[in-house]
Amino acid sequence: MPHELKLLRLQDFKILPCRGCYQCLFKTGHCVIEGDLATVVTAIVEADALIVSAPTYFLGINSCIKQFLDRGISLLAHIEKLWHKPAVGVVIAGIEGKEGYSLLAIQSFLKLIMAVNKQSRIVYELFLSKEEAVKHREWLLGMKSRFIEQKKALKDVTRSYIKQGIWIKP
Repeated sequence: MPHELKLLRLQDFKILPCRGCYQCLFKTGHCVIEGDLATVVTAIVEADALIVSAPTYFLGINSCIKQFLDRGISLLAHIEKLWHKPAVGVVIAGIEGKEGYSLLAIQSFLKLIMAVNKQSRIVYELFLSKEEAVKHREWLLGMKSRFIEQKKALKDVTRSYIKQGIWIKP
């Protein structure tokens, strides 16, 4: 097999705030705070390349990425394996100009993991006008009933998607 896809969602992992104790760097070689950080770091270290993606939530990315960034000092123990790993970043934003610092956060994430940022982009084009944004809000409000109606079809789609790669879990 030429490649194997491995996927993870940071929000699935327990990544607690950094205490700034530096034990990961000076004493143990890994973070001493309990949680799932080691699983995520191992996945990043073992990957040949990375695609990092995040949605924009209220002018910024999901807080899970910031939480991970705050624990980044522990990655210095893996410089040799992380240095210049190829990576791309993707930010999803609904309205152009309302992405806030999302792209910068993804680029910071790639710098922190010492990757080579081959390209980072924001994907917009969900709304082109205020009317489209209002229409989308109405669509979201009715999403639950539509989801219930489409539940079986959605399960069929996700079953095939899940089989595409190996999900890394805590």
